[in-house]
Amino acid sequence: MVLQKIIEYAEYIPTIIFGLLFTMSFYYLFLKDISISYLAGQLSASDEKYYNTDRMLNQAGIRLNTMQVRAALFAFAFILAVVCLFYAIYYKRLGFFLLGILFDVLILTLFSPSEEFATGVRSPFVLITKKIRENRGKNLEDEIFNGCITLKNLAIVKEESPMSADVMFEHLMENSIKLKPIYAEMLSIYRSGDSEKAFRQFGDSIGTKYGKSYAALLSRVDLINPYELKDQVTVLQEAMGEKRLTRRIKKAEQNGVTTISLATATFFCLVLDFAFVVVMMPALSSISGIFG
Repeated sequence: MVLQKIIEYAEYIPTIIFGLLFTMSFYYLFLKDISISYLAGQLSASDEKYYNTDRMLNQAGIRLNTMQVRAALFAFAFILAVVCLFYAIYYKRLGFFLLGILFDVLILTLFSPSEEFATGVRSPFVLITKKIRENRGKNLEDEIFNGCITLKNLAIVKEESPMSADVMFEHLMENSIKLKPIYAEMLSIYRSGDSEKAFRQFGDSIGTKYGKSYAALLSRVDLINPYELKDQVTVLQEAMGEKRLTRRIKKAEQNGVTTISLATATFFCLVLDFAFVVVMMPALSSISGIFG
């Protein structure tokens, strides 16, 4: 009886050993020389060497720095490995744990914030954040276009009664939705006295050509008279309007091509169905009659 129990539990030994080795390796590779206070300090502030990846995350609208994303990925990978380990022990399937480790490696490879996957090869992280940034930039530019209208109205009001740039920025923030946190961050830096950094941060947070042009325009609100401001806003608004029109035309063309393709495919299927019923069915009946 005892021997039978020992043999039964011996099946768990390879999985347990492998899991312990994985846990020890993870600890010695990543956690041995890291204290809780050091880890908290690293997660709370960005490092200069991660400036580019921090900027890509910011432009993609991800409010985390590089260290925080890496910590989240490692935590997720470790939890997944532990879950797979317990599942493998319970169902006596070492292969399931190995599959979980492979999945962890894929997650860390694809989503770990880095500029290059290998020498001269862009990492999947760059491609993913670029796509997110492009989609986000289109939505933000629509709000920038509305912001141009508000800014033009404020410039007209400024002609009659003096208005500081700070007050104008507050009005722009109040009349925005998606740009509100970016305006708030810009205002915070602007009020601290570092106006150059404030507008640079605003342009980098949007990450598009017109976003940077709009940031440059905001930086000149207090430097030019209301007439010049109104003219420059009009120029930017017209340029953005042309881009929006071009984008809508392209979208309409793509929708037209998709509609025509679906209609053609449907018609082709109907023709094939008609040909099968009218031509093939009698032929098959004749053949079956000959051999029947």
